[in-house]
Amino acid sequence: MTTLLNVIQNALFEINAYSPGETISAEDANLCLSKANRLFDSWNASKIFVYAVNFAQYNMIAGHNPLTIGQGVNITSVSAAGLVATYTAVNNYQVGQFISTTGNGVIGGVNFDQTNVIVTAANGTSFTLACGAGTVSTTTVTGTAIVANSPSTAFPDIAISSTRPIKIVNANIILNQGTGATTVRTPVAIEDADWWANQRVPLIQTDLPKHLYYQPSYPNGQMFLWPIPNVTYPLEIETWTNLSGLGLTDTFTLPPGYEDAVTYTLAETLCPSFSKTIDQTLVALARNARALIQGNNSAALRITTADLGLPKGERTRPYFNYLVPADLTGGR
Repeated sequence: MTTLLNVIQNALFEINAYSPGETISAEDANLCLSKANRLFDSWNASKIFVYAVNFAQYNMIAGHNPLTIGQGVNITSVSAAGLVATYTAVNNYQVGQFISTTGNGVIGGVNFDQTNVIVTAANGTSFTLACGAGTVSTTTVTGTAIVANSPSTAFPDIAISSTRPIKIVNANIILNQGTGATTVRTPVAIEDADWWANQRVPLIQTDLPKHLYYQPSYPNGQMFLWPIPNVTYPLEIETWTNLSGLGLTDTFTLPPGYEDAVTYTLAETLCPSFSKTIDQTLVALARNARALIQGNNSAALRITTADLGLPKGERTRPYFNYLVPADLTGGR
């Protein structure tokens, strides 16, 4: 099992900052962790690093526009010991991130709601925050949490485990769901900012919206449906798959080719931090590793022609196949 720490160690070995068998200091490990997660964040902004798309369904809210979407989790329980509160939930939170929580419950005399509190520890299912004084037993609560430098009121309408989508590729409204029913997808056209700015009647309502403009604001993206839905049908959206941030001990689980691309690229970015000169062999290895995954993620454009093929003429090729050399066409 490969962890992110293993990848970091290999990157440091590549630039001779450490030798195999040496223990990486906590300070260096945390610096490399920050650089690795910044690398993932920058790759999320480029389609050629996106290895898949997601199809997920969320319920629309009647009479509500825009629908906000962003990172959040459902909290199942909270326990407190002294000044530390432990929240149990499926999460991707990391040490040092800011959390704003909202929900119902009291921990040690302090409200469950907290704004902009730093995560002090985290793993795959829980995270801990500083809380008020007092010690209580485990308390079952219903609530939510969000990673954001904003008040808890910024919790999104649609909570997802990763950061808000970079882009919405396609959207459908799902009809006729249920046991034995035939699912019907009604397409929703994806529009741009100019289309939304020119919409003269933005508040009109209908049962089936026909258009969607997505504004990738942060920390929550905003989906403007038009006309505004007055029925809570499921909305299916297709989005790019984000590369999630990792902790040092988290398992590195990405498709084939990504481990080399991350290792060599991270090694390049670490050279200035460790006063190392970037070796040209490393540059070539990183470039080739990135090209491998970029090639897999870049689909070839579809080629089409007018009517049934390319027209013939005195100054055009007489063959439909554009690959036929010009000297085989009689010079025409």
